[in-house]
Amino acid sequence: MKNKHRLFIKMAELVADQSTCCRLQVGAVLVKDNRVISIGFNGTPTGQLHCEDNFRDIYEAEYKDQFATYEDFTASRTFYDLHGKWSIENELHAEQNAIAFAAKNGIATQGATVYVTWSPCVHCAKVIVSAGIKKVFYKNMYDRSQEGIVFLMKNGIECRQLTEEDIAPAK
Repeated sequence: MKNKHRLFIKMAELVADQSTCCRLQVGAVLVKDNRVISIGFNGTPTGQLHCEDNFRDIYEAEYKDQFATYEDFTASRTFYDLHGKWSIENELHAEQNAIAFAAKNGIATQGATVYVTWSPCVHCAKVIVSAGIKKVFYKNMYDRSQEGIVFLMKNGIECRQLTEEDIAPAK
């Protein structure tokens, strides 16, 4: 394989494009023996109201007079606070979705590697450890907290932020 890091992180970025979260789109690709075994993106469970639909409705009903545009609303501290609470109650993270799909379909994750567009939060880190995943490669460091990476490393999981050199096209 020419450059597996490039292949799998680019796949994770494409998976992230499917996210319906209006704050941050995250993609995860679970890999075992250089083969994709599952993918996931952040969003609500199947059949529930999507983040982007929920907050568009909230903007139209309650905040249209305070913010000139929907984009201004989603860039505000008001949105940030509302979204934080709503996300905890309603959204699954990309890693959780990928691992849950594997579990639901009888796909073993023991010894697998996960490629994610953003470093895992501590909640996802606990699920990653419990799923037997051994390596985590991520493109961007999540700015709110690095507790997830600390937890993973403390539990013997290899973690590495991919550099531009890691994901450059093969020459």
